[in-house]
Amino acid sequence: MMFNTRNLRALVIACLFFMTACGNSYTRTYLGPAPSLQSIAVVAVLPFENLTDYPNAGDIVADLIATELFSMGRYKVIDSDTSEKLYGETGGVVMMAPDRTYAQDVGRAIRADAVVYGAVQEYAYRLDKTRQDAREPAVAITVRMVEVATGQTLWASSQSRASDAFFTRERDPVNRIASLIVRDMKDELSSALVTR
Repeated sequence: MMFNTRNLRALVIACLFFMTACGNSYTRTYLGPAPSLQSIAVVAVLPFENLTDYPNAGDIVADLIATELFSMGRYKVIDSDTSEKLYGETGGVVMMAPDRTYAQDVGRAIRADAVVYGAVQEYAYRLDKTRQDAREPAVAITVRMVEVATGQTLWASSQSRASDAFFTRERDPVNRIASLIVRDMKDELSSALVTR
């Protein structure tokens, strides 16, 4: 197929449309050793730290993470509410900003192979600089999966995304952006488990 001026112009316009419609995003992921990652059967999700002004953003994201891990069909997933309850029955109190050692302690107490914890850094409608008085949804999440037996980080991901659909009036709501980020995180983990 030969590219004439008309076809080239259409291609350039299509490329510009897709570049601006996809929004702004950032992704950074780490995957630990395959044997350790493959051996995990029970995953406990802890409450996520909410570093935003959006009420319950940490709870929303922790629930999304638990749902996506469950949808993989690979793990027995202990959601954040149940993790908190089970750990409370052992006399412990779940902290909102755990470190690796604390996550291991919780995991041992509730008999999990791995613990997932993280933070929500952004969950808001921020001012859109390209449109007067417009706001765009933006979400930033970090998540980490730690093996209880060794304390080794098996999976870590940091993602942020803002809806920046230049040619449309509607923006993705902030909860949809969070769902997309968490789904992408789960897809990265799933593909790593398959290809390793």
